[in-house]
Amino acid sequence: MLAYAEHKYGIYHTTGGLSKISEAMVKVAEKNGATLYLSTPVKKIITQDKIAKEILLENGEQIAYDEVIVNADFGTAMTKLFAEEDVQKYKKSQLDKKGFSCSTFMTYIALDTLYDLPFHSIYFAKNYRDQLDMIHGNKPIGDSDFSFYVRNASILDKTLAPSGHSGLYILVPMSNLRSGEIWTEETRARWYQIVIRTLRQRVGLEDIESHIVASKTISPGDWEKRGVYLGATFNLAHSFDQMLMFRPHNEFECVKNCYLVGGGTHPGSGLPTIYESAKIVSDLIEHKK
Repeated sequence: MLAYAEHKYGIYHTTGGLSKISEAMVKVAEKNGATLYLSTPVKKIITQDKIAKEILLENGEQIAYDEVIVNADFGTAMTKLFAEEDVQKYKKSQLDKKGFSCSTFMTYIALDTLYDLPFHSIYFAKNYRDQLDMIHGNKPIGDSDFSFYVRNASILDKTLAPSGHSGLYILVPMSNLRSGEIWTEETRARWYQIVIRTLRQRVGLEDIESHIVASKTISPGDWEKRGVYLGATFNLAHSFDQMLMFRPHNEFECVKNCYLVGGGTHPGSGLPTIYESAKIVSDLIEHKK
């Protein structure tokens, strides 16, 4: 369905990048009286009789709320933010029975040139089915034949880099950490070199290394460190038994006065869908009042 919709109706790009959507939301929220606390990590959601009452911050402060909306990664929220007795249905032993999405190795490259590449490009592995089976079977993929995606947004959006410069974003789907693969600094550096080699050989960017100004990589291990359970970038897998109504509910079924938004709840992952989960939650709270 996605492939058909994208080809028939096209894809919209947010000028300046997707972060501009968040920045616009901040302006609207503050205009309507919201107070935003940034860089304020939450340690626990405190409940009483399985009713969310307060949040405990990392700095020790406790704050009471009428409703608590959880936007954290689902698996991480279940194992880190709640007491196990409050989320028996989703405790670690139960999460171990669920399917989780693939992970990703992401590379961001700043360049002092602009390549004549399409905005979106997808390169498939020669043994595409074998690679999918490896990812879904939680096995490490090989480094010589793999699928990857390249975004060259600067070809259309001139606000993303100084004149004559650009940025490339490369995504390689990989197995999540159930594969048992250990992501060290050396492993991440090795895969960065593999990505650069692949851009030279398969994309035709033979001189790319001479144009790199800066780069950044995010490995499956880095995703886990950032709070993504198993490094599964797209959260719970979208198998038939975990889609739509079979995903954790927006009005959290384990804890009252608690709501879930994000890719790990109904209706699913993907930015427009995640925004829809937030709209559903806002409607639920509004109708409750």
